[in-house]
Amino acid sequence: MNTPIVLLALNKKEYYQMAFNAAASIKHFNQGIQITLLHDGKHKLPESKSWIFDKSICMDADDTTHNGVFHPGKAKLNIYKYLDKGAYLYLDVDVICIDPFGDIVENCEKAKGYYYILQSGHLWASESDIRHYNGLSADAVIYGMNSSFMFMRTGNELTKFFERAMKAMFEGLPASNLSMPWGQSYPDELAMTVACADLKVNPYLDFGDPIRFFGRTSNYDQEIGGARMVALFGPKGMIPLKAIDRCDKVMRNVCATFSMAHEYKILPLMKGKYANKHRLVEGGINRG
Repeated sequence: MNTPIVLLALNKKEYYQMAFNAAASIKHFNQGIQITLLHDGKHKLPESKSWIFDKSICMDADDTTHNGVFHPGKAKLNIYKYLDKGAYLYLDVDVICIDPFGDIVENCEKAKGYYYILQSGHLWASESDIRHYNGLSADAVIYGMNSSFMFMRTGNELTKFFERAMKAMFEGLPASNLSMPWGQSYPDELAMTVACADLKVNPYLDFGDPIRFFGRTSNYDQEIGGARMVALFGPKGMIPLKAIDRCDKVMRNVCATFSMAHEYKILPLMKGKYANKHRLVEGGINRG
């Protein structure tokens, strides 16, 4: 597996700590993999932890804020600006790797496209509103997506893709028309849905089973099989306690191989997540 991993940590110390957990667990199960951390410089991990990243790049404030307001959706759409030429796998930091996933990345590397993302049945707004506010044709394909896992190849096509997504974020569907709030920002997934539809990009690829997302009614024992990573996803009560315990156990073993203690426990980190604490704020984020 030659593709480097890109992680994004912004604004809160919990996201920097989750980035360490994600990177350490990924390196434990995928030997020799390179990991770049993109961040906003708001916090700093101690040297005993920061060494886990092969590169650490501070993003410009203009790429992570809008009208002075922190904007994680905008930050994700600006990731491509900080990547050298080549292919990359972006992962959200709220994951713990529990098994190797080199075969999944190798399948991505064999594909010819420049942008692939996890499928999702959630669109963030009605198809009619997405088409209307973004000037999309009736035959444009509207793809649901989950941006926790994105395979990207840099170049002019990817640049145009994210420029179109940025236009959708700030000139397209008003935030008041979203089907549900997304933290304090505007969902990057909706913006990328528009870019795929307008530029005729099919972002779907058979990834296998890279990340397991649990719901409130999930049965851990039945659903964990085959997963390579566990997503620390959603509001309080979303993830089965067995999954949390499994992730902490994995991290204890991972940290032990690096001769350190498992300091960043899962539950305290989840309490600091935006999905647990915040709702959408209109001011400075979008029309509505």
